[in-house]
Amino acid sequence: MGESRLRRLVAFLRRRPWLLVVAAGIVVVSVVAVFASRERTVTFTETEFMAALSSGAVEEVNISPNTRTVWGTGHDEEGAFTYRYRYLEAAEESLLAQLRVHAPDFRVQPPQSSAADIAATLVPLALLAFVAWFVVTRARSGGVAVSARATRPADVPDFGFERLGGLDEAIVEVSEVVDFLSDPERFERLGAKPPRGVLLEGPPGTGKTALARAAAAEAKVPFFAVSASEFVEMFVGVGAKRVRDLFERAAKAAPAVIFIDEIDAVGRRRGAAVGNGNEERESTLNQLLTEIDGFRSNRQPIVVMAATNRSDVLDPALLRRFTRHIHVGLPDRAGRQRILEIHLQNVKAAPGIDVASLAARTVGFSGSDLERLVNEAAVFAARTADSQVTDDHLEAAFDRIVLGLERRSAVPTERDRRIVAYHEAGHTICAYVQPDADRPHKVSVVPRGQAGGVTHFTPPEGSFMTRRRALASLRAMMGGRAAEEILLGDDITSGAAHDFASASQLAREMVTNYGMGSLGPIFIHDQAQPLAPETARRIEEDVARLLSEALEDARRIVTEHRDALERLVAALLEEETLDEERIAEVIGDAAA
Repeated sequence: MGESRLRRLVAFLRRRPWLLVVAAGIVVVSVVAVFASRERTVTFTETEFMAALSSGAVEEVNISPNTRTVWGTGHDEEGAFTYRYRYLEAAEESLLAQLRVHAPDFRVQPPQSSAADIAATLVPLALLAFVAWFVVTRARSGGVAVSARATRPADVPDFGFERLGGLDEAIVEVSEVVDFLSDPERFERLGAKPPRGVLLEGPPGTGKTALARAAAAEAKVPFFAVSASEFVEMFVGVGAKRVRDLFERAAKAAPAVIFIDEIDAVGRRRGAAVGNGNEERESTLNQLLTEIDGFRSNRQPIVVMAATNRSDVLDPALLRRFTRHIHVGLPDRAGRQRILEIHLQNVKAAPGIDVASLAARTVGFSGSDLERLVNEAAVFAARTADSQVTDDHLEAAFDRIVLGLERRSAVPTERDRRIVAYHEAGHTICAYVQPDADRPHKVSVVPRGQAGGVTHFTPPEGSFMTRRRALASLRAMMGGRAAEEILLGDDITSGAAHDFASASQLAREMVTNYGMGSLGPIFIHDQAQPLAPETARRIEEDVARLLSEALEDARRIVTEHRDALERLVAALLEEETLDEERIAEVIGDAAA
C-alpha cells in the first residue's frame, strides 16, 4: 500500500516538476532564515557605537566611506553579535580618529550583505528565472500539446452518414472525399489529382463538424480535429510549429482527415492589420498553406477539411487551396424531421410523437437548435418526474426556445395585462387576415424575458423574401401600435419600440438591398462609404413612407375586424396563451 502511494506521488511530481522547484525554494529560504536567526544582530546609534568601541566590545570593524556604513562582529555579556552602524558625513573625521585609537586594524571595503539579505535577493531572482524558463518551455512544447489535443481522438469516428439528417446535398459532394480516401489508387491510375482541401461553409450549428467526422467514418480513416484558434499564440513561431506537428502526426496515420474548425481565426486576409499578433497569425497561415501544398506534391492520401461561416474574410490563397467549397445550409422540412427523429432516439421518447408537425413549425432551426429542442424536452420531462418525453414536453421546449422563459413571478396590473392583450392581438389579427403574411403560431400575454407578451409567427419554407410578404410583415409589426390606439387613443405606450426597430430594419433592407423601394434596383452595403446627402435623404424618406403606410394599413385592418380583435383580447385575458388552432377558432373566417 505504501509503495503504491509512493509511485502515485512520483507520477504526480513528474507531471508537475514546478512543484519541486517551489518546494526547494521554500527549503532554501527556511534554512537561511534558521541560520540567520542564530546570529544576534545589533543596530547601533552613534553614542552606543562609541561606547561599545571604547569598552572593547567591538572586535572587528569594517567601514565603507561610500555608503557611510560601519559593520562587523563583537562580544558582550549576552554573547557574540553582529552589528551595523550608519554615520553622518559630518562625523566621519571624528569616527576615523576614534577607530585609529580603539580599533587600528579596521578595514576599508564595500559593504557585505548578511545571509538574510542574500536570501532575500537570490530567492526572488531564482523564482523569476524559473517562471521565465517554465513559460519558454511551454511555448516551445506548445505544438506537441496542441497536436495531442488535435487527436480528439485520433482514430476512426463511430458514426457515418446514416446519423446525419438534412445534409443530403452536402453528403453527395463529400462522398468524393470518401472515395479518394478509400481507394486513392483508382484516382491515380487515371491521372486525377486528389482534392487538396474541402471548405465547409454555412451558418453556425448546421452540422459542418459532424459532416467531416462522418466522412472520416465512412472512409474508415483517423480523424484529427482542431480549432484554428489553438494555432494562434503571442509567441512568434509557435503557431507554425503547431501546424507542422499536426500535419506530421496525420502523415504518420495516413490516410486520414484533418479537420480545422473556425478556420477564419487564422485564415483571414493577410496585410489587413499590423502588429506582432498579426505577424504571428500570418506566419501560421503561411505554414498552413505550405503544408496543404506539400501533401499534394507528396501524393499523401490525406484530406484537409475546414469549417467557417465567414468565407468572405478568408485569404484568397487559402481559398485556392480548398478545391471543393461545400455549402452546408439550414435543413428543410424533411431534413428537420429526420434530425428530430435521430435525436429522439437518444432520449426515452413516448411512441406516437408528432414529429412532422414539430418539423413544420421549426422553420429556420439549425441541426444544433433541434438537438437543443429535444434536450430541453427531456429536461422538462425529468423536472416533472415523467417517465417519457411526450409532445407536451416538446411543445414546452419549443416555447422556451422561441418565446423565452416565462416570468410567472411578474404580476402585472390588470390595466397592463389589458394593454398587452390588445397589443398582441393586434399583431395576430393583422397577420391572420393577410394571405401573404407569416402565420401566427402562438400568442401569449404571459411575460417572457423582457417582453410583457409575445406573438410567434411561422415563416414559409421558401427562402426568398417577396415584396408582398415584406409589406404584410410590416403591417403585422405595426398591428400592436394600431390596436393600442383603439384602446388608449392618443395615450399610447412604449410597448411598440421593439416592433418599430424590427420594422425599420426590414423597410431599410427593402429600400437599400432588395430594390423594393422608390429608389429602384440598387444595393447599398452596410459597410459602404458615407452616402451622398441626397441619396441618404431619399432613403430615409422612402423608409419613413413604407412605415407610415404600413401603420395606416394596420389601423384599417384592426378597425375592420374590431369584433374579432375584441374576441381575441377576451380569450387572451382568460386563457393567457393561444395556439394556432385556438386562434383560428376565436377569429373565425376573416380576410383583409
